[in-house]
Amino acid sequence: MGLAGFATAATGSFDAATDTQVRAFQTAQDLVVDGIVGAGSRRALGLPL
Repeated sequence: MGLAGFATAATGSFDAATDTQVRAFQTAQDLVVDGIVGAGSRRALGLPL
């Protein structure tokens, strides 16, 4: 997320701060905002599916 401009501390767990940043990223990318880094979010991040 940090490389996409949505910085959050790396804690090794999917905590509230991570959820907030994932949802902000999904909103900015016009994706379904569900807090889940699924296929659409991974594609938008340039990550393998």
